Amino acid sequence: MMIKSDVLVVGGGNAGFAAALAAAERGRKVVLLEKAREAASGGNSFYTAGATRISHDGLQELIEFVEPDERHAASEVPAYTAAEYLADLSKVSEGRNDPELSAVLVNESNPTLRWLQGMGLKYRLMYERQAYRTQDGGYLFWGGLHVGNVGGGKGLMADHRAAAERMGVEVIYDCAATGLVQEDGRVCGVRYRSSSEEGELRAESVILASGGFEASPELRRRHLGEGWQNAKVRGTPGNTGEMILAALDAGAARGGDWSTCHSVAWDAWHPENESNLALTNQLTRGGTRWASW
Repeated sequence: MMIKSDVLVVGGGNAGFAAALAAAERGRKVVLLEKAREAASGGNSFYTAGATRISHDGLQELIEFVEPDERHAASEVPAYTAAEYLADLSKVSEGRNDPELSAVLVNESNPTLRWLQGMGLKYRLMYERQAYRTQDGGYLFWGGLHVGNVGGGKGLMADHRAAAERMGVEVIYDCAATGLVQEDGRVCGVRYRSSSEEGELRAESVILASGGFEASPELRRRHLGEGWQNAKVRGTPGNTGEMILAALDAGAARGGDWSTCHSVAWDAWHPENESNLALTNQLTRGGTRWASW
């Protein structure tokens, strides 16, 4: 496979496509590698409800970029300030969040969503998850997580694929990155494996957005502890951690808490509970157990 690019993105979830669109907008030739076949692509982004937490000034601002809805006229959406967002990050992480990275996340959340909407991604208010019905028949939003993608994770990834096509991003499916190519201490490409060949792809810049290691029984056992190798994985089976290990071998710094995770309670023996492309996030049964963010 002889492909030249300025920017090579590994991973076809929300992060990977957003990075590819940003590079393409700047006139760069972009290639995105996705491990899964197209019908099963999108990483864990596909399995989400598509909710996006942003700071905002309330309903009058949000209706500038969410899809029209007749319920808007009967809705109350409190403002969600940057200070409230930062306080929530500190609360759920028990103060372990990096203050500088948190500030970037919070301050850029609103303009980034507006940028994505300008790229063609569609957003809506999360009535079914983040609003109470009031006695007068209206809707009162709560919790700060007010905006989501139209169509949830499925809609998010469909919009990303369409935007990438419009922007000239070349997406190669069923092609797994297996390692990094380095010259003089600098990452200059990746090794890949597809159903038909193996080789190398090189680029001026390489962006890794290839997900975690939750689909690897070996890495779950190593980092989460004995017994975790038996856990069922709801989302993508492609997140097996090879590129995390490759990045660490190349000198990347390790961050975060690898000994905890987010898991949910469900019927472990349901025949279609793993990587169900139809139900996605609706597979959760009975409750949620939070170990860490």
